[in-house]
Amino acid sequence: MPVRHVLPATLLLAALTGCGGGDGGNDAPTSGATCPTGGTTLRYTGGGNGSTEPASFGKTFFDNNCIVCHGPDGGFVQGQDFTSYAGIIGRIGRIDQRAASGPARTNASMPPPTAPTDPSLEERQDLGTWIACGAPP
Repeated sequence: MPVRHVLPATLLLAALTGCGGGDGGNDAPTSGATCPTGGTTLRYTGGGNGSTEPASFGKTFFDNNCIVCHGPDGGFVQGQDFTSYAGIIGRIGRIDQRAASGPARTNASMPPPTAPTDPSLEERQDLGTWIACGAPP
């Protein structure tokens, strides 16, 4: 390949990583979150009041913070579709490593600083708990 084609490919890769295109390494630390005794009321979808009915959490979290890049308008960065439960579950370990908070660490490399939203620490902790409890639907 001529050298003149290497730079445009490098620039394309850099552009993709600006919205989280890089995988950040498969050995990134997890949040260390644990599932509380008795489980969690957090669910992917719900709409309940959080005590007698499951609380909606996951879909709202991903809709508000992730699908700007990992949805149709963002071009499904690296083919990751976070508009569906199945798409999220397929990447759940990496999501913990990139966005969740727990006693071991707060992972905040996602969403990237250029994203329009940034979840609060409490939302990141809820994400860690939800994942640690098996990401209930």
